[in-house]
Amino acid sequence: MATIRETISIAEHVDDVIKACVRSMYAISFLRSHTWHVRTTTAAGLKAWWGFSTSADCLRFETFLCRAARSGLWESVTTAEELS
Repeated sequence: MATIRETISIAEHVDDVIKACVRSMYAISFLRSHTWHVRTTTAAGLKAWWGFSTSADCLRFETFLCRAARSGLWESVTTAEELS
């Protein structure tokens, strides 16, 4: 969020950027500490819809799991098909 004042200072902008980064880091650390919840809810959702999904949908599930694995929220050895 930009703040316009009579005096030119980048300090407020830097404060805003740092606050946003701190919020992001908190969210990431919170998710990492609750990976069991992410894995459980994701597995339940995939199991529920896998049988009704087209091959394109299944590919989207796999793509999501790859992204989650890169983030450390999913075990990369587990595929959506193995959950069904």
